[in-house]
Amino acid sequence: MNWKSCTVLCLALLFMMISVEGYQEFGIAVKRRDQTNPKIHGNIVVWEDLRNVRWDVFGYDLAESREIQFAPYSNSPAVYGDTVVWLNYEETSCTVCGYHVSSEEEFCITAYPSSLKWSPALYENTVVWVQGDRDRDIYGFDIAAGQGIVIAAHVEEQDNPAIYEYIVVWQDKRNLNWDIYGYNLSTDTEFVITTSAGNQVSPAIYGNTVVWADDRNKNYDIYGFNLSTKEEFDITTNPADQKNPAIYGDIIVWEDNRNGNYDIYGYSLSESVEFPLITHEGDQKNPSIYGNTVVWEDYRDGNADIYGVILPSTFLDKDGDRYSFPGDCDDNNPEINPAAEEVCDGRDNDCDGLVDEVCRGTLEVFVISSRGKEVEHARVFIDDVYTGETDAGGRLIIGDLLMNTYTVRVESEWYGPAEKSLDVEKNATTVTVFEMGTSSLYSTFAVVFVIVLISFAGSMLVVLTATPRLRRRRKQKAKPPGLVCPLCQTEIQEDWSVCPHCGADLEGLGPQDKTRIY
Repeated sequence: MNWKSCTVLCLALLFMMISVEGYQEFGIAVKRRDQTNPKIHGNIVVWEDLRNVRWDVFGYDLAESREIQFAPYSNSPAVYGDTVVWLNYEETSCTVCGYHVSSEEEFCITAYPSSLKWSPALYENTVVWVQGDRDRDIYGFDIAAGQGIVIAAHVEEQDNPAIYEYIVVWQDKRNLNWDIYGYNLSTDTEFVITTSAGNQVSPAIYGNTVVWADDRNKNYDIYGFNLSTKEEFDITTNPADQKNPAIYGDIIVWEDNRNGNYDIYGYSLSESVEFPLITHEGDQKNPSIYGNTVVWEDYRDGNADIYGVILPSTFLDKDGDRYSFPGDCDDNNPEINPAAEEVCDGRDNDCDGLVDEVCRGTLEVFVISSRGKEVEHARVFIDDVYTGETDAGGRLIIGDLLMNTYTVRVESEWYGPAEKSLDVEKNATTVTVFEMGTSSLYSTFAVVFVIVLISFAGSMLVVLTATPRLRRRRKQKAKPPGLVCPLCQTEIQEDWSVCPHCGADLEGLGPQDKTRIY
């Protein structure tokens, strides 16, 4: 198998296998280097590609699942039906080139080697582009007639043309800020679409509707204009930036920075509903749409790749349950929609803003002591979260509990804690009784108190019994006091004639002296 066959097979597998957010998403060009600026029409997607370390134009045929290399040293492709056009920045013989996919025939549209060119756009046989050396103007070419067209060649710059049938639109700086102008090829008439304050850039057109990015509100929003009614309208005015809109039929898509990086959002004109389309990490930018297929450049892997997504036939109903965003609050799950039955699964099944509202019950807790007495002020915990205290009757009622299994614990100051696992039933009252025994702390305190009390009583009994005996012993052991020194009051020993302490003369002292001293 050669590398081309391998590439085709890999892309086909990506096309079939990748799906995200309810849409059929697929990789078109996921390479090591950048692929940018995709465009789509019919089954053909084209882009500019840096895989060969230069800008080439590549394409992919969605119907045949095959990749096509259109031209080397080329960029800025555009496609309509079977025709692809691009800018050639190497060859001087042809600067705007074309190619018919079915016949594999390449042809030259115009050769203005002295003038720079940008941003070609294509509708049927008419090509328009930006051209200029000093300022930018809008030129065109009728491929069938082989005739060039001057569309807008003013002193100030014109840029980013888009075309649908015979109407060309572009951004124009003749009023010193960017406005949106148009040109009718069938009547050779120029007209103003919007000259609002701020800048209006990057227009796109389909049918009678023109859309663009507008910074009149100090950030870029998406606005639109109806060519038939001449009415301007806003599409999205989110505070973040919305840029680079594209339109096909009823659907407008753009790159949107409201989530902190650029995603792809969309809007249905008929439904007047905005919806997220691709919201990956990394940036998704520069969308293009044809029918129900959107392509964009995607930076989810760090470099730019080309991805696509196929919208379902009812594109606002991604999960096919006949309800669309925002009425369908989860448009990736067909079991969740406004007509679904609410079930007890922790989700808002019927999209009424309430979760499991019918799946609730009541828990009635009674707390009594081991002797059958109601325990007041017992604290009740549900899954370790404090819920309340019991009343004088030992009761606490907890309502509005989801149908679930809970761990219920009761605690009291003088009783040991108790715990149970309980199932709360739907639309019912679950009654549970907790019988609390004496707490170990209280029991220990009581035992210690009794021991101390008994010890104290025993000690008092011993003291009371021993006191009379001590008194009798003291009386029996008491000795009559002896003589003392009349000067220092020291008891005199029998053999003292002089007091050794104070030197007093002790001779001649007798009982009468004792009486005198005491």
